[in-house]
Amino acid sequence: MKNCLFDGKVLCFSREPGGAEILSSALNVVPSEACVILGKDYACDIYNKWGLSYITYYGNTQEALSLFLDKLHNKDFPCAVLTSATSLPKEDMTEKYLWDWAKLNNIPSIALLDQWQNYKERFSGPVHDQILKYIPDAICVMDDSAMKGMVKDGIPENHIFITGHPALANIRRKIKDVDETAIKNIRDRLGITSDKRLIVFISEPFSHSKSDKEGFTELSILREVFAYLRKRLESINGLQNDISFIVKLHPKEYIEGFKGIKDDFPDVMEIIKPLFLKYEITKEELLIVSDLVLGMSSILLMEAIVMGLPAVSLQIGAKRVDLCESVNQGLIPLITEQEGMERVLNSLLDSPDYLREYLLRIKEYSIIDDPEDQIWSVVRLMIRNNRKNNESEKIWIN
Repeated sequence: MKNCLFDGKVLCFSREPGGAEILSSALNVVPSEACVILGKDYACDIYNKWGLSYITYYGNTQEALSLFLDKLHNKDFPCAVLTSATSLPKEDMTEKYLWDWAKLNNIPSIALLDQWQNYKERFSGPVHDQILKYIPDAICVMDDSAMKGMVKDGIPENHIFITGHPALANIRRKIKDVDETAIKNIRDRLGITSDKRLIVFISEPFSHSKSDKEGFTELSILREVFAYLRKRLESINGLQNDISFIVKLHPKEYIEGFKGIKDDFPDVMEIIKPLFLKYEITKEELLIVSDLVLGMSSILLMEAIVMGLPAVSLQIGAKRVDLCESVNQGLIPLITEQEGMERVLNSLLDSPDYLREYLLRIKEYSIIDDPEDQIWSVVRLMIRNNRKNNESEKIWIN
């Protein structure tokens, strides 16, 4: 793919962390001169991590974006627009405005999906009469499950292409190079001794963006987990604790938001000494040294599954049952009650037979190994189709 060039430059954009990750992975396999990269808010940190050169965009309106792009390109328009499809309409509309701008200027637009949820919202405006108003020419999705979910939500099937998920493919590539020395070095850096089993909680900013819409937040679920840890400590009755615990914060979260939980569980904080980490460790490093991964609906649960790790989706109090794709595909159970959480966690930690059967089930998920190449194939297809359509129109006019 390194020799892949286009007739013009591809204009790329993302704002959200997850979208920026998959876009960055795709950009990593083409020459830097092939693209112009725009970033906003959280995406800039991800671009920096990947070592990408980009232009920061600060605008929020359709008019501001049009003026910005006209000045940026000076009428030398790109051959395609490639964006993530991750921002919900109440958060940011730049992706959708870019698709509109591309359509207005007869430029093909391609969007990358990063998660198996909120399909309709990703392509709608903030008001009721804008449902599915914003549909790019092509949407690259992870698998057949994502395609079926999107079609069910009303997104035209002829706009959808199954290309795989770059984050999942990256995880698979990286674990091939991991050895015991690398694992020991990461654990030493974190201060986790070899006699401890590491449980990781993948936090998501539900309280930031969804409030109590789902029936739970990252704070309510983490309280349930800490209550479980307290109960487990009481059960060992003074024996040596064998658990280490890390809370992996989402880029939109701040450690101050977890102060109440820390204050309410002083025994857990003192004995287990949980770490709250954000940028101090990469998600890949963290998963490599994990023994058990807990979360709600994060893509990191699927990444853990690809690595062969036991992952658990905790949604205690959930008002719906389709939020986590790992659950939807039958890879892991949906846990909506505290009793069920205790039973599953105890079994995973204390029963080798249960753990073995659990891991056998998660091996059923297969991934596409070259999603970046697949994405650029779609980009080239859209450019060719657009060129053919333009030539046909010229012939018709003449």
